[in-house]
Amino acid sequence: MRLPRRLELSRLLAMTACLQIVIARSVGTWQSPHFSKKNDIYMPNEKTYFIYLLTNNYNNVLYAGVTNDLNRRLTEHKNKLIKGFTKKYNVSKLVYFEESTSIDEASNREKQIKKWNRKRKNELVETINKEWVDLYREKLIHEIATSSRIIETPRNDIALQI
Repeated sequence: MRLPRRLELSRLLAMTACLQIVIARSVGTWQSPHFSKKNDIYMPNEKTYFIYLLTNNYNNVLYAGVTNDLNRRLTEHKNKLIKGFTKKYNVSKLVYFEESTSIDEASNREKQIKKWNRKRKNELVETINKEWVDLYREKLIHEIATSSRIIETPRNDIALQI
């Protein structure tokens, strides 16, 4: 029996996360995503929320959103896993984002941006992205170029390209 595409992707993302933890634990670099050690005391990590703007390939449609996991959310938009505005208008190019540690601040900022006219939204995008390039793609290329390395595990028969 074949799973729906959305479930397949979720399962793949979960398996990838588990594999990353197993590898990190094996090389001694694993840290809990929810707690960090400060002065020998484990403290909860602050959540990060992202306010983001997406557009289509022609830059004539803008979509504002908020999420606590930008990579996951952009994967959902790019693979058209969520029905709605972004799927209907082929909106998947990340042109602007900002971070917040409060969900209330992030939600209020998203609502504020949604009320703006197009000219003001364009000016916001151009504060960090004058050419309107896909920041997700640029970020991905940069991460691959700067952190591409082989991680060797305790078992010598397994090596992963990151």
